[in-house]
Amino acid sequence: MRMQHNLEQQIQARNQSGVTEEALREFSMMFKHYDKEKCGRLDHQQFKSCLRALGYDLPMVDEGQPEPEFQRILDIVDPNRKEFRPYVTAEELYANLTPEQAEYCIKRMKPYTDAISGRSIPGALDYEQFVHNLFQS
Repeated sequence: MRMQHNLEQQIQARNQSGVTEEALREFSMMFKHYDKEKCGRLDHQQFKSCLRALGYDLPMVDEGQPEPEFQRILDIVDPNRKEFRPYVTAEELYANLTPEQAEYCIKRMKPYTDAISGRSIPGALDYEQFVHNLFQS
């Protein structure tokens, strides 16, 4: 019964997101294609290539020139330009998702603990493990 309820919640969350099952499969397939090291993350160049392959219209610019459209996207997905942050906060989820989607994610994310120091970061949720469970299992 619990497994069925979980499946129903996943289907409901996908339906509410407006993203089709086919689109999710395509996103996952492209992500895996560009994740050459199979580490579950993309650097900025891999991410840019992935976006273009998915049909996003990013203007071509000469090497070394500013890329305002891509920078705008990075401002949203990687504001500190470190290419990766393994956690997210509930506030960020609520700011970027519907309340139902945010609740879905929060219920399934474990608190984040820094692998090096072993310390937990207050309010941080383990985004990396959540994505791993969602796409790589």
